[in-house]
Amino acid sequence: MGEHRALSESQVHLFASGDQATFTSVLSMGLYFVWDVEVFDTGGEILLTFCHDEWIEFRGIQSR
Repeated sequence: MGEHRALSESQVHLFASGDQATFTSVLSMGLYFVWDVEVFDTGGEILLTFCHDEWIEFRGIQSR
């Protein structure tokens, strides 16, 4: 998607609100190759973990 650095050099990707297609492509590639993928918001309130051991974990912060 235009990134020329190795994955080991840029382990985090920041997507803007209009980057849904790019986000979906990158996430799909990670799931297809069974990579470890973590998806989180910038506020640190939501986390999705897709593990190479084929399990998925969802965490969220409870609103008060």
